[in-house]
Amino acid sequence: YRSIVFREFTHESFQRIERYRQEESECIASEQLEQQTICKDDHDKHRCMIKSSKNETKEPKRMPNKELAVGETLPRVLQHRFPSELIGEPVEEIDSYYRTDYAFMVINRNNTIFRFSATSACFIFSPFNYFRHLAIRILIHPLYNILV
Repeated sequence: YRSIVFREFTHESFQRIERYRQEESECIASEQLEQQTICKDDHDKHRCMIKSSKNETKEPKRMPNKELAVGETLPRVLQHRFPSELIGEPVEEIDSYYRTDYAFMVINRNNTIFRFSATSACFIFSPFNYFRHLAIRILIHPLYNILV
């Protein structure tokens, strides 16, 4: 948790997500090209299949951090580091699993984690729209949770 930095979700954050997605797609494309090259060089299909299965097991599958799941409270270590001016405000994703997803987080007063999509809602409201911001404020309010 030492490397986690809390930053407000801005237009630059959205561009950063797009850059991460592009880097990941380039990495996947280069791995697939490498696999195809290995299979072309290798005449025995059985050996090609064995090599591809070995390459798949080398890279561990990424998993989301269970402590940073939606509805969970922010871990105590991070609660002390979370700036009070960002309570109720959109924050950049801190879980590396969601780094390439169009998503942002909102932490309420009770340090509960909420995660929202950074894509346009109903194809109309961008993540920076005033009405969407108002709807998020209502959703994260503790009184709303009591009523629902």
